[in-house]
Amino acid sequence: MSDRKIFQDSVVPIPQQPGLTPSGMLVAAADPQHGEETMDIHFSLSLPDGAQQQLEQRVAKGDVLTPEELDKLYTAKPADVNALKEWLKNEGFTITESTPDGIYARAKVKQIAHSLEVNMGRVTKEGVTYNAAFNAPSLPSNVAGVVQSINGLQPYRQAHKHLRRVVPQTAIARRAVQPNRHPISRTHRHISRRKF
Repeated sequence: MSDRKIFQDSVVPIPQQPGLTPSGMLVAAADPQHGEETMDIHFSLSLPDGAQQQLEQRVAKGDVLTPEELDKLYTAKPADVNALKEWLKNEGFTITESTPDGIYARAKVKQIAHSLEVNMGRVTKEGVTYNAAFNAPSLPSNVAGVVQSINGLQPYRQAHKHLRRVVPQTAIARRAVQPNRHPISRTHRHISRRKF
């Protein structure tokens, strides 16, 4: 095994034994045909040494930075980014997009498992089955320095908007004054009296 950097924060460890997990996911081994499916992965790029601290200090002082200044001073070194892109291409990844803060790449599941040294399997959550990494990914040390995290290896982990109903204070005050009145709109009362 070569010298590699492991990205522990890029995934949540999943038990590799098939069955139901305590969090309600159904875990299964991947069949060979699942290795032919493609996945999109995001390689989040880290800032150069000292740049994060310098940026935080400038923001704390109230400095306003232009987008051009951010792109010039607070992005990864182009040589490091190009080395990562070249490594990804040599490994069989297709670069789908490149931004100042990340590289988006697509590859077959079996290639992702081989290149990032992850164990891939199938995870079913809320009725949808996904290909997912069971363990943390890694990259060779010569290209890993520019990467902050590797995202997209567990696509079932998605942000959810939590619905929270807020009742205006005026409505609460009206209910307190008229506690026995049913909260039906005038239009609804009119429709319910009509003969059909």
